[in-house]
Amino acid sequence: MKGIGRTYDHVTPEMRRQILDAHDARWNSSLLELTATERARLTEWFPHLKPVITRLLIETRDGQEKVDPHFHPI
Repeated sequence: MKGIGRTYDHVTPEMRRQILDAHDARWNSSLLELTATERARLTEWFPHLKPVITRLLIETRDGQEKVDPHFHPI
Protein backbone atom coordinates (compact mmCIF):
# COMPACT_ATOMS: atom_id res chain seq x y z
CA MET A 1 0.00 0.00 0.00
CA LYS A 2 1.29 3.41 -0.87
CA GLY A 3 2.66 5.38 2.06
CA ILE A 4 3.28 2.53 4.51
CA GLY A 5 6.40 1.08 2.95
CA ARG A 6 8.97 -0.02 5.55
CA THR A 7 6.55 0.77 8.37
CA TYR A 8 5.79 -2.84 9.30
CA ASP A 9 8.92 -4.64 8.13
CA HIS A 10 10.47 -5.18 11.56
CA VAL A 11 9.85 -7.76 14.25
CA THR A 12 9.55 -6.40 17.75
CA PRO A 13 10.97 -8.18 20.81
CA GLU A 14 7.40 -8.88 21.92
CA MET A 15 6.60 -10.50 18.56
CA ARG A 16 9.73 -12.67 18.84
CA ARG A 17 8.70 -13.73 22.36
CA GLN A 18 5.20 -14.63 21.17
CA ILE A 19 6.60 -16.68 18.29
CA LEU A 20 9.03 -18.52 20.57
CA ASP A 21 6.30 -19.15 23.15
CA ALA A 22 4.03 -20.57 20.46
CA HIS A 23 6.80 -22.84 19.16
CA ASP A 24 7.63 -24.01 22.69
CA ALA A 25 3.98 -24.77 23.42
CA ARG A 26 3.62 -26.74 20.19
CA TRP A 27 6.83 -28.70 20.88
CA ASN A 28 5.81 -29.46 24.47
CA SER A 29 2.33 -30.61 23.48
CA SER A 30 3.78 -32.84 20.76
CA LEU A 31 6.05 -34.52 23.32
CA LEU A 32 3.09 -35.13 25.63
CA GLU A 33 1.03 -36.65 22.81
CA LEU A 34 3.59 -39.38 22.17
CA THR A 35 2.83 -42.88 23.38
CA ALA A 36 4.98 -44.37 26.13
CA THR A 37 6.76 -46.50 23.53
CA GLU A 38 7.44 -43.49 21.32
CA ARG A 39 8.78 -41.51 24.29
CA ALA A 40 11.05 -44.37 25.31
CA ARG A 41 12.44 -44.66 21.79
CA LEU A 42 12.89 -40.90 21.49
CA THR A 43 14.82 -40.72 24.76
CA GLU A 44 17.02 -43.61 23.62
CA TRP A 45 17.95 -41.62 20.53
CA PHE A 46 18.13 -38.26 22.33
CA PRO A 47 18.84 -38.87 26.03
CA HIS A 48 18.91 -35.14 26.79
CA LEU A 49 15.11 -35.07 26.20
CA LYS A 50 14.40 -37.39 29.14
CA PRO A 51 14.46 -34.64 31.80
CA VAL A 52 12.42 -32.36 29.52
CA ILE A 53 9.69 -34.97 29.08
CA THR A 54 9.75 -35.86 32.77
CA ARG A 55 9.34 -32.19 33.72
CA LEU A 56 6.43 -31.79 31.30
CA LEU A 57 4.69 -34.87 32.69
CA ILE A 58 5.09 -33.61 36.25
CA GLU A 59 3.81 -30.16 35.32
CA THR A 60 0.78 -31.52 33.49
CA ARG A 61 0.05 -33.97 36.30
CA ASP A 62 0.05 -31.05 38.76
CA GLY A 63 -2.20 -29.11 36.38
CA GLN A 64 -4.64 -32.03 36.11
CA GLU A 65 -4.16 -32.19 32.35
CA LYS A 66 -3.91 -35.31 30.22
CA VAL A 67 -1.06 -37.60 31.25
CA ASP A 68 -0.19 -40.97 29.75
CA PRO A 69 -0.54 -43.43 32.69
CA HIS A 70 1.63 -45.99 30.87
CA PHE A 71 4.69 -43.74 30.64
CA HIS A 72 7.47 -44.46 33.08
CA PRO A 73 10.67 -42.43 32.70
CA ILE A 74 13.65 -44.65 32.12
